[in-house]
Amino acid sequence: MSDEEPVDAPAIPSATKTPLQDAPALRDPAAVGVLPAGGGVAGTLDSSAGAIRRENLRQLVRAPAFLIGAVILLWWIACALFG
Repeated sequence: MSDEEPVDAPAIPSATKTPLQDAPALRDPAAVGVLPAGGGVAGTLDSSAGAIRRENLRQLVRAPAFLIGAVILLWWIACALFG
C-alpha cells in the first residue's frame, strides 16, 4: 500500500467490542478444545459416514419433489410392463 492511498476506518469502533472479540480462540488457536474420538460425551454429534448417509436418505424420502417423481416413475414402469 502506498502512502497516497487512504486508510479505511475500522468496521467496528474500538470502544465497542463484540462477544467474539473476547474469545480466547481468536488470540490462541490452541485454546480450542478437540472432541474425543471415542464419542459418548454429552453434547457431541455423531458425524460418521453412516449417520450422514441415513440423514441424507431421510431428508430425500421426506422431500415432496422426490415423492412426486417416484410416483410418476413407478406409474410409468407399471404402464410399460402391463400396458
